[in-house]
Amino acid sequence: MLNAIRADFYRLIRSRGFIINQILLFSILILTIVTKATGSIGVKVSDSNLPQTNPLDHLQWTSPVSAQAASGIASFLIYFGLPLFIIIVGHDLTKKTYKNILTNGLSRWQYFLSKFGVFLFMLLLQFIFYYGCIMITAGVRTGFGQLDQVFWAKLASTIAFQYLNLLAIFSIAMLILYLFFSNVGAVIASVVIPIVMSITYLIYKNELISHFNFQPNIDSAWGLKFASPTYLQSCLACVAVILICNSLSYLIFKKKAL
Repeated sequence: MLNAIRADFYRLIRSRGFIINQILLFSILILTIVTKATGSIGVKVSDSNLPQTNPLDHLQWTSPVSAQAASGIASFLIYFGLPLFIIIVGHDLTKKTYKNILTNGLSRWQYFLSKFGVFLFMLLLQFIFYYGCIMITAGVRTGFGQLDQVFWAKLASTIAFQYLNLLAIFSIAMLILYLFFSNVGAVIASVVIPIVMSITYLIYKNELISHFNFQPNIDSAWGLKFASPTYLQSCLACVAVILICNSLSYLIFKKKAL
């Protein structure tokens, strides 16, 4: 199992797609700091009667302010997480090379766990890279500001909430991947399902649906109070989706014929 994990890390780090992915992400973060412009992808859940202004526009973008601004566009990590997902999880399944790995003594549970574990770790590193780059760049350019205990606690709770929501999206993609052995299907699920959930919430305005409205939840994470009912209920919804989707994924994979 350790050999499989090392092989996944080696293939990822040596992949040209991974390097290009990180360069593009870094470029977007630099552009965000320089222009003080933030954008979003997908359906924006907001009140159209209110003026759409960014309260951070009039502030000096020090490290804490830039981190708060970056949290509002963190749903970009859906798209920058897809290459990681495809390289780590999708490659062996779609190329059928998982059969060779299983015949060399690795059990299906060990195979599934190693793939999922490596992806979990790399997705967490992606968040560290994301916030680290933008805070260091802003700090060097404008100043590091007040990086006190309150800020780090807020940043940690924001990343934890965003991480769970992002992982819930990729868990749905994981289920589609193991069901159809299709990278295309998994990518479509990752992009379309958050949009469908956002549209559904806009139509019905149901509180239960809001907990599964993953993409807007990622972008609005900074505004949530840690351990508030909304924060906890949304986290529980994410955990439920993660457990159900990955359990089904493993059961499907377990029954697949070599």
